[in-house]
Amino acid sequence: MQEHLRAKGWLDSVYFKVLDEIPGDTLPAALRLRTHIKACAPEVRLDETVVDANMLGQEHVDLFCVGDWPGSSVSAQMAEMAARGQEVWTYNNYRNMVDLPAGHTRLMGWVSHLFGLGGYMHWAWAWNRDPWQDAYTDPFGAGEGFLVTLDRQRKRVLDSIRWELFRQTSQDFEMLRMLEQAGGDSKGLCKQLVRSFADPETDPERFRQVRHQLITQLDGL
Repeated sequence: MQEHLRAKGWLDSVYFKVLDEIPGDTLPAALRLRTHIKACAPEVRLDETVVDANMLGQEHVDLFCVGDWPGSSVSAQMAEMAARGQEVWTYNNYRNMVDLPAGHTRLMGWVSHLFGLGGYMHWAWAWNRDPWQDAYTDPFGAGEGFLVTLDRQRKRVLDSIRWELFRQTSQDFEMLRMLEQAGGDSKGLCKQLVRSFADPETDPERFRQVRHQLITQLDGL
């Protein structure tokens, strides 16, 4: 697999997962398997969707994807890892459901920028059933993180508000990075809207006020 990816020029574009969301009792075996894989194919990159804080900082993980952890200690650890050059992303951990405030989705880019995260991983894309009949899945909730719907009869993809919000928050992420590179206080703006990693502002009016500050400051610089 490593040589195939090298021949295709894909080594820098692919991550493999040993096991999704490894629980604590499985952690030692999963780490041994990672060590074996890296010994055989050291250039194959491995990611990890973290649900156990003990996984953070472990070796043989090239990309850490962290969900919405409560509390500040893990958030600080994530930020420290990112500051040291470790690749850390966030991913949807049931914050982007149909029946939750849209602010959770709209502020993903702001959360990522505040904690120095380099990207976002979304595990679900197209809802496979008729959402007008049933959009709920137990125990995940309404939409189960899916962002679009497939219209199989007409062979097209039906858009959603959350899908568009992800595009917009990606654009905000780029603007925040531009402001930071220009010497502006992009992290200060983020702190006005992100109380913690799992607690973003959900008031649309407050969000629009701070986003206007972002645009104004970026335009001034």
